[in-house]
Amino acid sequence: MNIIQCYAPTNDSNDDIKDQFYERLQSVIEKCPRKDLTILMGDRNAKVGMDNTGYEVIMGRHGLDHHLVVANLKLQLKKNWTTGQTAIQRFNTVFLRDTNKINEFKIALNNRFQALQDLLKEEETTMEDNWKSIKEALTSTCQEVLRLKKNHYKEWISIETLDRIKERKNKKIAIDNSRTRTEKFEA
Repeated sequence: MNIIQCYAPTNDSNDDIKDQFYERLQSVIEKCPRKDLTILMGDRNAKVGMDNTGYEVIMGRHGLDHHLVVANLKLQLKKNWTTGQTAIQRFNTVFLRDTNKINEFKIALNNRFQALQDLLKEEETTMEDNWKSIKEALTSTCQEVLRLKKNHYKEWISIETLDRIKERKNKKIAIDNSRTRTEKFEA
């Protein structure tokens, strides 16, 4: 990615300075590889500095008119990057089909919420604290009663396939060890 930050001469400047600026800008753009993303930023009809008389609507008083720099920035990012998110906890909801587990879950959840309600009556808490407490009560109850769902991954190669590979390997060894054509044919 290429980022070009520039401030062009104002209309008050003479034509030679403007032409020289745009020629230089064009040469900088041409040096950037075409396959890269190029971002052209800045003000191409710039007026920088504190004097914004007559331009109050479009120009603030916070521009700096010194240390304008032409620079290239090369930043190599990793091809594989992580988002920083944690793995999603999936609870084994199949247990909720069993009436005994449903009752156990309801009782445990009611006990947690009753304890939470008693705690909230005693002290004044914010809405964020309330949400965190409710979330913690739900997740901990689910972990206790339902437990986490186990991921069942399909085997990438079956036992039958492994047996056939072994059989083929043995046949190749038998063919390689045989001395005559008939022995090779029989193997």
